[in-house]
Amino acid sequence: MNRRERILLIVGSSMIVLLLFYYYVYSPKQREYQALKTQLAEREATLQRMEADVRLAPQLEAEFARLQAEIARLESKLPTEKETAVLLVQLQSLTEDLSINLTSIRPGQLESGATQPVQTGQTAQPGQQPVQPVGAYMRYPIQLNMTASYAELLRLFSRLRDFPRLIVVRKLIVSPREVPDLNTALTVETFVLPKEAR
Repeated sequence: MNRRERILLIVGSSMIVLLLFYYYVYSPKQREYQALKTQLAEREATLQRMEADVRLAPQLEAEFARLQAEIARLESKLPTEKETAVLLVQLQSLTEDLSINLTSIRPGQLESGATQPVQTGQTAQPGQQPVQPVGAYMRYPIQLNMTASYAELLRLFSRLRDFPRLIVVRKLIVSPREVPDLNTALTVETFVLPKEAR
């Protein structure tokens, strides 16, 4: 074997070794490196999100505590029974405090939150199930008729915000009487939250 052939053999062998190294060592390691790099970027992004959540934790805890207090406050205005007598006395006392002439109070029928009457102690018709709003609030409509001035009505609405029960005004009908008084028909609703729903 002459010198030129030996050089070609060495160069060829070196090329084969380099190709084998590239395909069996370098390429797999490069793919592994890229996969690890991608994984690292994903974990860094996750870490950044978690750090942001940790920074927000005190604010979220304060918001959670505020919402719990608000729920407790609202639940205190939602009794487990309709307590008609107490409610009517409170409404009458409120109108007397405001010098409003309350001519009548007519409580309605207890209804489910879906506005269907609650049927207690009645047998359901075939194919019809009695309304049993377990786990949901129930509405209790009340019709109030009164004689009051516009200013007295505004004071009444303002005081209803701080009423011991949650009261929502659903309908207001006003007709003139002797100035400044107005004949007023007011439909309000209060709510009952059964024990099972708490």
